Amino acid sequence: MKRKTARISAFTLAVILCLGGGLCIWKWDTWFHNPPELPYATPHSPDRIILSLGEDARTERTVAWRCDTFLQAARVEYYALPDSNMPAVEPLYTADATGTVVPSRAGKSAFYQARLGQLESGHAYRYRVCCGNTHSGWHDFRIPPAHDTLDFLYIGDVQDKTDGNTGQFFHLLREAYPGTAFWAFAGDIIERPTDAYWSYWFSSMDGIPASVPILAATGNHEYLKGLPKTLDTRWTHTFVNPGNGPQGFEGQTYYIDFPDLRYIVIDTDGIQGPVSLWRHRNWLKAVLEDNPKKWTIIMMHHPVHSVRSGRDNYYVRWTFRPLFERYGVQLVLQGHDHGYSRITTKTAEGEKTVPVYVVSSSSPKTYRIGFDPIHDRLGANLQLYQHIRITGDTLHYESRTYDHQLYDDLLITSSGTVIDRAGDIPEQLDYPFGNSPEEREKARAYEQEKNARQGR
Repeated sequence: MKRKTARISAFTLAVILCLGGGLCIWKWDTWFHNPPELPYATPHSPDRIILSLGEDARTERTVAWRCDTFLQAARVEYYALPDSNMPAVEPLYTADATGTVVPSRAGKSAFYQARLGQLESGHAYRYRVCCGNTHSGWHDFRIPPAHDTLDFLYIGDVQDKTDGNTGQFFHLLREAYPGTAFWAFAGDIIERPTDAYWSYWFSSMDGIPASVPILAATGNHEYLKGLPKTLDTRWTHTFVNPGNGPQGFEGQTYYIDFPDLRYIVIDTDGIQGPVSLWRHRNWLKAVLEDNPKKWTIIMMHHPVHSVRSGRDNYYVRWTFRPLFERYGVQLVLQGHDHGYSRITTKTAEGEKTVPVYVVSSSSPKTYRIGFDPIHDRLGANLQLYQHIRITGDTLHYESRTYDHQLYDDLLITSSGTVIDRAGDIPEQLDYPFGNSPEEREKARAYEQEKNARQGR
């Protein structure tokens, strides 16, 4: 009997190992393969200058940059501007910087950061970064007034090739929205964690991060694949966020307070087991319970309800959605799926209320979407951005195409009422399929689902 049991156990183990090995071979590129990183050189003068927000967005900014491959004395020189057209004068304040040499797979860079505190709402400032005997040019930024309209841009996955057109897109956004308080990115701003893709993102931004604070979440494409995945260290030294997150996720999961808004960012890519998931759940519960703000917005990479066909981030939905609903989160901004979805929560009477869940992407790479009826609004094969404006008790949400055509339009009140103003805007659901037999079969099934949604 014992021998029979041992044989069964051995056979079962062999089957499990074979199946596991086969799965690893099948999913090798998805789970483990990282494309090689080409050698790169870090310039001898400051570059990749970027503004981040402190925990109190009314009074704090952090400036980060890189310069050469070894540490030097570094600082930020800055002064207040009574008029934004005032010419440069001798700096009134100096903030010493701390530095870290950050290695990657193909090179290294010295990254620096300096905190600018005791800033005043409604004031403009001019600054430059200094490293050794070199310094940058002067850059300006403004602290939004304490009791005024707050507006910002939300951008889903960028994830472009290094010869793409993202720079043209960002240039159009800067011209169309010159006064935004910050730009928010929900992860996957780069295709893979190599310096070539970081260089492309910064060149596409064309100096915008030096004047407009960037608020970022991690995406899976900022992580190096493996067991476990590891976040590219350049991310943590580029986006210097508040260290108020759960243990082990300081600067990756965090929140920022504006006068009427608490903006919470969750690193869903770094949650790789029950311990980190439990820490995030407890941290989020505490941050939402002790929240004096009128408005609460969540930003994270993985959607509560996926719009890409075949995906399901069940751990995100089961862990976080009950907290979003219990504590009245108004808006959840998400990426990852390279399609568009907007979902409003429904009351028992069927009325639309909060939370409102949005998935969006600005990447030229698009995925086939699914047609679950939970999605109030869908979009396929689109590159979009979102302009969000909060004025008093009203949040105005707009989603637009690259050429600024309106695609979605909502009004949300702080009490939870949602007014859908996109009823007359047709959904874009066409998706390009290939010509192989398999692709043609997928296209037929997709067309049937699309026609059913459109009531044909």
